[in-house]
Amino acid sequence: MPHDALRYDRHILFVQYIVFITFIGVDHALDPTSMELRHLRYFIAVDSAQNFTKAAAALHVSQPSLSVQIRALEDELGARLFDRLVRKVTLIQAGELFRDHAERAVRELERAAQLSRKCMERSEAASSSVRSLL
Repeated sequence: MPHDALRYDRHILFVQYIVFITFIGVDHALDPTSMELRHLRYFIAVDSAQNFTKAAAALHVSQPSLSVQIRALEDELGARLFDRLVRKVTLIQAGELFRDHAERAVRELERAAQLSRKCMERSEAASSSVRSLL
């Protein structure tokens, strides 16, 4: 394997490690009630739509299920994130603070996945070129 590919592989592993420790955390790694990526995506969708029904439709989930997931997220955080009005939800201060971190976490995880796929493609391409030489 060329030197650049090894360096790239180490970079991918480092990024994955940082993402894991930063956003999942060692304490929550084995906890089945811990926050998941879908919780963050659901939270961002509700904030964007400012309505549980519209967010649920965009996510292709039921509105009651979405509400339960958001409530579970709030319970885990120990803070309410939304002010629930009759037909609209708005972020309260805790939600506004959490939004920036949630958006960053989702972006970082998507980037880590993209880099991992690229690494795998490069590894497969390198393997196939070596096989063709045999």
